[in-house]
Amino acid sequence: MNQSWRSGTVSRFRFFGDGDSSIDRANEINLSSSSSFQDSGRVSENNPDYYRFTLRNSSSVKFNFQNRGEESIRFSIVDRTDRTISINGKRLFADLDSGNREKLGVRFSAGTYFIRIKTSEGNDERYSFRLRVNSRRNDD
Repeated sequence: MNQSWRSGTVSRFRFFGDGDSSIDRANEINLSSSSSFQDSGRVSENNPDYYRFTLRNSSSVKFNFQNRGEESIRFSIVDRTDRTISINGKRLFADLDSGNREKLGVRFSAGTYFIRIKTSEGNDERYSFRLRVNSRRNDD
């Protein structure tokens, strides 16, 4: 099955053991200068999910995170060493309890970034997220 990740919004659902539980095997999010991506999945205490996205230019990125599970889930934007990124003194993460949502908007420099989704308690905790990218310079 051939999927085009460049054409706007992509949505798919994954299960445990899908090969994305480390930075080295992160799911690739291919983005154009103005596009969006959404996904949903499940995480457990020992099985986080990772996504990788690369920005060719300085870009505004808006994230919408949702916890659809029973236990808390942490959504973090991390670097290649799996450390949470700080921009303008703000660490980029959201701790969400069951059923909660959070929006996060950030202007990133060009580079490669990762989204890490994990839980410290649950088994089979469901989540969803969406991100939208705009690299136009007049959107600050």
